[in-house]
Amino acid sequence: MPRKAWLVADFPGNKVSTITADGKTVRTLIETTSPADIGLDRKRLLLYVPLFTENRVEVNRLKEE
Repeated sequence: MPRKAWLVADFPGNKVSTITADGKTVRTLIETTSPADIGLDRKRLLLYVPLFTENRVEVNRLKEE
């Protein structure tokens, strides 16, 4: 995940993306069904993604960049 970027859950787009602070670069991190929100554990580099229509939470390990 790039430094100084926003993490965005895109519910209708079925993905979680990063957007750089200047808004010029958008990168899809995860494609998944109905991401409702996100939680980030920076220490362990874990991304928690509640899946609204699946009634469960997905845990993804992020790569350090």
